Amino acid sequence: MDAESEYEIKRARDAIQTIETIQSMIDVSADILEGLRTQCSTSAELTQQEIRTLEGKLVKHFSRQLFIKARFGEELQRELCRVPCLAQWLRVVGLSPEAIEAICSRVSSLEELRERSDHELRAMLAGARDEEVRRLCRAMHRLTTYTGNHYQSIGFIFDIHRKHLKK
Repeated sequence: MDAESEYEIKRARDAIQTIETIQSMIDVSADILEGLRTQCSTSAELTQQEIRTLEGKLVKHFSRQLFIKARFGEELQRELCRVPCLAQWLRVVGLSPEAIEAICSRVSSLEELRERSDHELRAMLAGARDEEVRRLCRAMHRLTTYTGNHYQSIGFIFDIHRKHLKK
């Protein structure tokens, strides 16, 4: 095996390990978020602030998983087909079990859901409360923004690297 192949294998292993670590953080944070939503007074300012903070962290974690996964070929994509977990994402967003079921019956992954327009998301949640539809659309926009930021930062790093090499 040549050095380039070994490097690619190591990169893939590192990516899988990173995605699994992020998944562990998502699992812990999602459980805490669920506890805050169900066991604490959600009208208290401190609780609301903590919920917003956790939601923001979770969006960043999910977007990082999507970004890392997208950088690798189909083989790694297949190995990580269940990550990130669509149903878990929808629970983090705060959708009802009925809304989660409606979406999961129409799309199989978060990547696929990300490709849908607001109009398509509304159609999938035709029987859901308006607040759930707004919440999902807003969360999908945030996810797209954060994932795009990952790509922009990588582009920025490559630009700096290229400029450094020219000197």
